[in-house]
Amino acid sequence: MPQTRALSILLAAFALAAFALAVVALGGCGGGNGVPKSQAYCHDILQEACIRAFECVPPADRNDGFAAMYGTSVEQCRAKPDRCVEYPNQCPDYDPDLGDTCLSNFTFQTCLQILFIQDGVPTISLPGECICPATM
Repeated sequence: MPQTRALSILLAAFALAAFALAVVALGGCGGGNGVPKSQAYCHDILQEACIRAFECVPPADRNDGFAAMYGTSVEQCRAKPDRCVEYPNQCPDYDPDLGDTCLSNFTFQTCLQILFIQDGVPTISLPGECICPATM
């Protein structure tokens, strides 16, 4: 499933540093302070994933795997370190317009559209336009 692959690619940016997902404003795709736009996008999408994970997964379904990936609260999720500094090299063909579209679509999709179970862990997937062109 391409959406699962896209999420895996983005999650790889922080998997080695203990999953970090958190929320940022919709307009935050542009890099500031010398941060590449693709790196800012990676951070923005991971931060939005924190909100979506806790919106879409009921407390009773937040098992140990969920807690390992997202933490036990949105705040804890947002506070985890990410490895988005590596994303510009992983996605050299990053398109800021597609990044904006991805973040917007991801923010407004229903839980039924983004929630799936992977190895018994409730997980969220990204819209297709979030796939890095270099990995297609």
